[in-house]
Amino acid sequence: MTLAQLLIIATVTLAVTSRLPMVLSQLYKDPSQPIHERVADLLKEMTMDEKIAQLLEVYSDSSYAHDNYAKTGVGWLPIPGSTPADSVSKRNQLQQLFMNSSRLHIPVGFTQETLHSATKGGTVFPMPVTQGCSWNVTTVQQIAEAVAVEASAVGIDVGFSPVLNMITDPRFGRLSEGFSEEPTLSSAYARAAVAGLQGDSHGGPYSYLDDTHILSLAKHYAAYGSEAGGQNAAPAHISERTLREVYLKPWRAFAQSGGRGMMASHETIDSIPCHANSLLINDILRTEFNFTDGIAISDCNDIGVLVDYRVAQNSSHAAAKALQAGVDIDLMCGDSPDKWSYNKLHDSLNEGLITNKDIETACSRILAAKFASRLFDEPMADPSRISIINNSNHRSLAYDAAIEGLVLLKNFDETLGRPLLPLQHRRDIKSPISLAIIGPNAGCTNSSWMCDSVSNMLGPYTQHNADVEVKTVYQAAVDSLGPNYWVNFSRGCNIDDNKTDMIAAAVDTAMRSDIAILVLGDSLHSCGEWSDRDSLDLPGAQLLLLESIINVKRAPNSELENILVALVNGRPATFGPNNALLDSIDVLLVGFRPGQMGAQAIIDVLMRGVEPRGRLAQSWPRSVGQVHGAASPWLQEIRGKWIANSRSKPDPDGRIYDPYVNSPATPLFYFGYGLSFGRFNYSNPTATMTKNKEHPVEVSVTVLNTGKQPGTEVVQVYLQDPVVNHVRYWKRLVGFQKIFLLTGQSKTVNIPLRMDDIAMYDDNMKFRIVEGTYTLRFGGHSSADTFTTQISF
Repeated sequence: MTLAQLLIIATVTLAVTSRLPMVLSQLYKDPSQPIHERVADLLKEMTMDEKIAQLLEVYSDSSYAHDNYAKTGVGWLPIPGSTPADSVSKRNQLQQLFMNSSRLHIPVGFTQETLHSATKGGTVFPMPVTQGCSWNVTTVQQIAEAVAVEASAVGIDVGFSPVLNMITDPRFGRLSEGFSEEPTLSSAYARAAVAGLQGDSHGGPYSYLDDTHILSLAKHYAAYGSEAGGQNAAPAHISERTLREVYLKPWRAFAQSGGRGMMASHETIDSIPCHANSLLINDILRTEFNFTDGIAISDCNDIGVLVDYRVAQNSSHAAAKALQAGVDIDLMCGDSPDKWSYNKLHDSLNEGLITNKDIETACSRILAAKFASRLFDEPMADPSRISIINNSNHRSLAYDAAIEGLVLLKNFDETLGRPLLPLQHRRDIKSPISLAIIGPNAGCTNSSWMCDSVSNMLGPYTQHNADVEVKTVYQAAVDSLGPNYWVNFSRGCNIDDNKTDMIAAAVDTAMRSDIAILVLGDSLHSCGEWSDRDSLDLPGAQLLLLESIINVKRAPNSELENILVALVNGRPATFGPNNALLDSIDVLLVGFRPGQMGAQAIIDVLMRGVEPRGRLAQSWPRSVGQVHGAASPWLQEIRGKWIANSRSKPDPDGRIYDPYVNSPATPLFYFGYGLSFGRFNYSNPTATMTKNKEHPVEVSVTVLNTGKQPGTEVVQVYLQDPVVNHVRYWKRLVGFQKIFLLTGQSKTVNIPLRMDDIAMYDDNMKFRIVEGTYTLRFGGHSSADTFTTQISF
């Protein structure tokens, strides 16, 4: 071979070699490769346009998304469709369009709100507020598992849940979306929800999920629900210690359990918007809580709001601040591209506000999530899997979860001098029994499948359609009570207006009845997103309706013997001046938002002898004026005036309240409160040190059911801290366990206590178990008569 020929070969070889980076590697397409290597391989092939496009979720019309991002691809889209089959079909069409149109064929990820349901036509479980009242982490995990199964069946990759908002102000309209106001309880639910949604693997963002689980993206980080005045997006005025010990505690549990995503919240903390708070996202969540490669997404258009906050000069400046604060993806809602900030990242880059590395870091997290979801390996959803949606096991779970979360707050018949429930067939009144079902949340006055009584039962952020039957309480009573009951319905009033023209008909119905069930509460208009209130009284004319039915019972020769009130509500409720109306009812049952099987659960509890097994996960103030008072929320720093003034008798904890002029400072119902059909005595409390670093203490207590009925008890363990240099809480929840005991049965309950629940932030803001003697208190709610024991570290 001549020298000339060798030179030609060498030249051609060099030319080909120089073009190799333009020849797409196959490594990122290989499912046997580790995710981090697939991400790195794909990232080096991408243009800046393609990288930025991965940082967008176009929460808008799907055709708009494709028309504007076909060539570059896009990060995420909301799942389309009105039924499971429709969702799979439209999702797959979109996926095919994007993969065929884009240069690198990067699949789109699909998202959904998964608080308590996954897809139109899927099972609607109780909302988190009801799940929170279950005090049952197994139930919460089972719901999350079922939601993940139904979500993955239609091709959802990322679920926006759990909601870890601890809403400590009941005026806040979104209370029903969170589990509890209490950090230990919320943390336990966070761990359970992550395990259910993602599986038990803790491999982190660079590990694969199986095809029945989805990525868990919690919201809203952080301290959402603590805003001033109970108003959405108002500033959160909280100290660093309270922020860390209370509001960030569930997020630490979420991150350490392997949660893979979070959504930033609307408000400011210490005057810094959460979407621009690098300390909150990068330093605390990512570094301190080890959420290093988890995804952070904005809430709808909230990056653009940085301009409105006047912490950013324009959209490109806002985009840069959010990206550098750790927000990886912009949730771009609606059809107003001028509000979509990450479209301006090119400008941010050109203006020198961010670097290529900033974009690549965020992009790598999004790609890792897509690889983990196996989107590159199985981009199309399998239509055959939708048969599992809303199956009989999931419906049974929805019913059981409703029973677990229903809370009985009052149960006493003054005439009989004993509890009214469980209500058996009464021999002292005629048969059949005439039953009045009354109230705006009791039934519908139209034939719509989605009337207000149904939507209020399900709650906001519900994926629902007509394929899933959701009974009203009236329908459940007619269908299940049988011939021994005559069931009549009267609406009585509406929730969201003050009209009284229907009350007379309700009174007439009650006058012809032996028992009246009033199903009251609120609606999605009076309790929901952007539906904050300045009153906790039942809205509309409901208090007048309740008073009118009470007057029927009081009337001479009245046939109405009992009034049972069931609340279908999203937040704690009050009942007018001094809550006096409560004195005249026999039963108060709280359902919150009990889901598609909630009506049947309510009827089974009130009329068929089923025990409700829930306990309050929020304290209930006596009035809106008591919010953030001495006992509401119950988790309070010690106040010197409690002891110094001595203006009231000590409660069972020894706390002396400084009362209001016209009412006591104690709550209407304590945190953790709820009645059982059983009655329980506690004895023999113990506390023992262990060698387990995660659970350094195990406590035990013996519980005996002395009642005439079998019953459920939630054993609650509270801790009082030793003397330190800063004022501590009066006491705090550190453990719990739910048990069922037959009449006369006793059980020794053993509860391991977590290090994270005993520890505090010390004087130097170091998180640890501080040396000293701790007092442990046992009881059935946060202020029950308790036995105590001590342990020293």
